[in-house]
This record gives sequence, structure tokens and C-alpha cells, in this order.
Amino acid sequence: MQIAGDEPDLILVTEVIPKAQVLPIAPALLALPNYSLYTSFDPTESNLGESGRRGIGIYVREALPSCEVHLQATPSMSIEQLWISLDLVSNDKLIVGCVYMSPSGDRHLGVAELDQALKQVNNLNPSHLLIAGDFNVPQID
Repeated sequence: MQIAGDEPDLILVTEVIPKAQVLPIAPALLALPNYSLYTSFDPTESNLGESGRRGIGIYVREALPSCEVHLQATPSMSIEQLWISLDLVSNDKLIVGCVYMSPSGDRHLGVAELDQALKQVNNLNPSHLLIAGDFNVPQID
């Protein structure tokens, strides 16, 4: 991945894991200079492509203090999600979430799980919130 010019503070990526991924993903393939990477998967695992997960990555400019936010989740989650927190000015915090819902997954269950995740994030009382991703809900109004 190449970034030139005004480098963004955040880069959110869904479907990081190739469907045919068999060998572990080399860290160099995911690395971006001057960015810290948070992932929803362990890149050292084998057969990630067959796992059915597509993977999420959030790149944060190294100069920004950040940490992963762990939500209560069940192992049978039908959505993939990754949440991080960034310190802003004063006591302000930005919570950033990246979500992937498979087009072949159970949409009703996925929406219900997303609703539960958003309630948990809301309980953190963030001063700022950014949610992005691939929701695969074409009929949403």
C-alpha cells in the first residue's frame, strides 16, 4: 500500500485476509511506515482464508496515542469488528470502530450484534465516535 502527500491519521481496512490465504501473513506485507497496526486476527495463523473471517485492520499514525477497546463479544459473532480509542485534546477521546458484515451471513443476527456493540460503545461515553466499514446491507433505508 502506498500513501503519498498528506498522510491520514487513520486508515481503516476491511477484508484484509485473502480468501485463499494458507500460510501466515508476513508482518512486512501489512506494515506501513510511521503507522501502528491493530488487527482483528492473528496474522501468524495458518489457513486464515479458510476460516471464513475476512479480517479488519486499523492503521493509526504512530504519533497518536491509541489503544484497542475490547467489547464483550460472543465467540459466534456474525460480524467482525475492531474498536480503538485515541486520546484527543483535554479529556476528549475518539472511539473508532471498523465493522465487516459478510454478505452471506445472517443479516438479522449481524444487525442485532452490531446494535449490542454500539450500546457497549455508547456506555463508554466517548466524546467523539467514528464508525466505518463494510456493512453489506444494501436494502437499508
